[in-house]
Amino acid sequence: MSLGGEPPKWLAEDLPDEEQSESEGVLTKHDKSVLNSMAKFSQFVNYQVDLQRERVRKRLTINQWLLENENEWKILDNMCRMRPWAQNRDKAFPYPFHETTTQMREVGERLWIGDTEESLAEEERHFKRGPAPNDVLVNLVPTADYPPLQRYLLFTPEFGSADSYEREAWSQLEPAGKVDVWVISWQGWERFDQMLTEVFRWVVAFADGVSTIWFGHGTGAIVMYECMKLLQRHQAPCLPVAVVASGCPAPHLFASGFKPWEQHPALSRIKIPYDFEKITETQMVGLQRDFGFSQPKGCTDENTALPLLYNIAPGDLAIWAEKKNSADGGRKGDDALQRETTGQRQREASSRQRQRSVMSDLKLLKSYSEFRQEKEKEDEDEKAPSDEASKILVPLLVVSSDEDTLVGEEALAAWKSYAAADAVPGGSAGVGFPSSKKYPAFERLLLEDEEDGEMLAELGHGYVRQPPKSLLKKLAQMAAANLINKDINDDKMLPDVGPVDGELPETIDVLIVGAGITGVCAARDFVQKGFSVLIVDRLEGVGGIWRTYANIYSRVNTSEVGYRICDQEGPTARPNQDHSPTHDIMRDIHHSLRQVFIWPSTVLLGREEEEKQADGRYLVHLEGVRGQGKRTILSKVVLFAVNRRIGKRRDVVFPGENHFRGDICYGYANELKHLKFYGKRVIVVGAGAFAFENLRTAIEHGARHATILGRRAGTTCPKWIDMIAFMRQVDGHFMTGKQGNMISFQAWQDCYRNAGLPFPECWDEGLLKPHNHTVSVSDLAFIAGYHGLASLEVGEIANFREDGQGVVLKDGRKLDCDIVIKCTGFHLNEEVPKITGHHAMHPSSMIDFNMAYIAEPLLDGGQFGSLKGEVDNSHLKSSAFEELLHHDPHKLSLIPERYHSELIPRGNPFGSGYAGQLLSQGNYVAWLAANPDKQREMLREASEPKLDMVQYWVSQINLASAEEFKECLAK
Repeated sequence: MSLGGEPPKWLAEDLPDEEQSESEGVLTKHDKSVLNSMAKFSQFVNYQVDLQRERVRKRLTINQWLLENENEWKILDNMCRMRPWAQNRDKAFPYPFHETTTQMREVGERLWIGDTEESLAEEERHFKRGPAPNDVLVNLVPTADYPPLQRYLLFTPEFGSADSYEREAWSQLEPAGKVDVWVISWQGWERFDQMLTEVFRWVVAFADGVSTIWFGHGTGAIVMYECMKLLQRHQAPCLPVAVVASGCPAPHLFASGFKPWEQHPALSRIKIPYDFEKITETQMVGLQRDFGFSQPKGCTDENTALPLLYNIAPGDLAIWAEKKNSADGGRKGDDALQRETTGQRQREASSRQRQRSVMSDLKLLKSYSEFRQEKEKEDEDEKAPSDEASKILVPLLVVSSDEDTLVGEEALAAWKSYAAADAVPGGSAGVGFPSSKKYPAFERLLLEDEEDGEMLAELGHGYVRQPPKSLLKKLAQMAAANLINKDINDDKMLPDVGPVDGELPETIDVLIVGAGITGVCAARDFVQKGFSVLIVDRLEGVGGIWRTYANIYSRVNTSEVGYRICDQEGPTARPNQDHSPTHDIMRDIHHSLRQVFIWPSTVLLGREEEEKQADGRYLVHLEGVRGQGKRTILSKVVLFAVNRRIGKRRDVVFPGENHFRGDICYGYANELKHLKFYGKRVIVVGAGAFAFENLRTAIEHGARHATILGRRAGTTCPKWIDMIAFMRQVDGHFMTGKQGNMISFQAWQDCYRNAGLPFPECWDEGLLKPHNHTVSVSDLAFIAGYHGLASLEVGEIANFREDGQGVVLKDGRKLDCDIVIKCTGFHLNEEVPKITGHHAMHPSSMIDFNMAYIAEPLLDGGQFGSLKGEVDNSHLKSSAFEELLHHDPHKLSLIPERYHSELIPRGNPFGSGYAGQLLSQGNYVAWLAANPDKQREMLREASEPKLDMVQYWVSQINLASAEEFKECLAK
């Protein structure tokens, strides 16, 4: 694993000595040392911004992200439309953001992060698809809930369609109701390379982290394999946990070993649509068995011409036969045949399309050899793969039947050379899977050993259309064995962090209070600099609020690139899914702790003045949570990493709760885990991020209706609004273009309007969000609103009704409900001032020498760069600097150019993401600890700390940094 916040070595050095200009002669070496130390934080911020942008470049382009988002949007929309009580069941909520993104490109934002002119031209070039039986993606077996437990992607065989896999048969996959089955239809292109380009766009659109098995039959197995090769080089969280190749030669033998036209000569004679009429009835029987040719059943045999009724159903054929053989010359069959005329014409049109699709398939099969020669430069000797790039890095199952005459045993067995010896389930990197159940890298399933020979003979090559029970059973076993474990209460899911108790050392270099994401990332920074580190936490375990308050259904309220604390490594490792779920974050936290000792305890440090030692170290008083008693430890550095915004839960009890016949719980700490949502009416009390998360959970699990009920209207946005903050270009002050902002905000408003949801009232005040709220991110809030499954209400509960069926609001309205989930917020955490005796801090996160506090700030308007909604920051202004310039303005020209950027507050480059800011602060504090003399100089020259440790607002961070820099510069 790459520790994503680790800065390069050059960042540990001082700013480079530039050639001194005449203006710099006013600064002494001491002056420049102090100013350089203060400017160092900007370097760490710039580094994290660059790292975040590089992750975006590696992860995806905006066009690929749009496909991922559109695919999930449509899945959620279909889920809502399946509910029998939904509105607009016959009308999808159209995905709106392709057009909006294009509009933003047209007003000067053509290139987004990850784009180049060449890559954009490549993405915008689409290879036209010819006639095809269906869309590339078809949801064969949907699930009622989202996300499903498991998913299968079935790649169509040659001459196939979504009908190549019968829905009723494939819906028998276990566990029933929890398996999502999709068909990937690659028909419609004549060249393999063009088909692969287009199909791959949609294959990687599944980025929701569901345990997925890819299954390809016949040529579909080759398409699957080539997609797999591309995906193994692609940064997307959709690597399958296993793949299944069925009825297909190994890729290097495909061109020579798979020639269906040799077993079925009729195929070799098809050049134009008219040639389908020449297929005999006998020939059609074989084509029906091997390829599911339900089309041109209207064909000719050697003696009798049949009508041109392609895709004619068996009943229709019987009608025609009855007409032909009737004693009166067919008059009795006229009426029956007439009744079929309309449907017949429709089937004829569809049949013509299928005919052209078959013709393009024939050309595509023959183009694969050319594709391999061009793309892989393989020898003409058709050797098996020897390089790792050709290997399949996840478990591989090969399925075959000895009644399948199209594929020989030797060609099937050759798949073994494509299996990697150290294959692990996709996306795991060994994490989230029971280590004792490592699955075989390669397996065979010989259907003749499991099934009746006569049945297999009847199915021929087409045995996947109605798959034998042994195949479905094997697939279910394979899926269960490779299922990604997402249960954070299962010790096997999370990596071992080492000892969390034991003998406490008497001295330590760094003591960190808090084992959440901030404390863990900071510990990692210190360890990388050679410090010994001890983390103490009042809980027995790590994870902070992710362990204390998160639900198993919780998701990060920001895009994945904005909350990534480390980069996974290994051949099958992939980024976390977008808006990463609890188990992904907990896994990353545990991974980052392997070099850090953890001791569960409560910090009892008294007033700082009483505990600071003569040598500058801190005597820290601890009390073990397991009854170990009170202990003390001497530490050079003390860092507080406890959440500022989320302290103790704000408990609320409403009158009459005892009358309620339904369920009441808080929306935190898995209290809702065992609730049965299906068909229930849900009220979520609150309007913050946790409230919208619980609305999403309720809808995903089948709630009839969910209502957000807040004292004020919270703001929610679609994922697109959040993601573009990380993908748009910014200026030197991290600000985005105004025209693009206007277009994106209009699209945001349209989402509210089209979903039938009321605008947040704060928008009328010119505010993006309510004070000290964040913007919640939820596509499903809008989609559910469109289908009448969700609503947003402003109001307060007065009491529960005596009939036990709902609540009465303070304005007199009555709401029916079956479940009430309280998301009433948290008290601010005021513990750090009580422990340290300090109430103010520097924008550098320093409280005093070698004592710091890193935590997420409170959220005013400055979170998203707005001047409206900011708290009063007048006390932060540098009076000394303003006075200096007032009396002698020309001195501004004496400020060295390298420091100009420090004088102007910059915007928030991390959008809704917290990770970038905390990583920057952790890097900086660790650098200051590694350079104690520079830290002392800086703190000595800086003004007294002005930032309140509890009421610490996001708009103050960059402003206070600039003003403190001005103060030192004035001196």
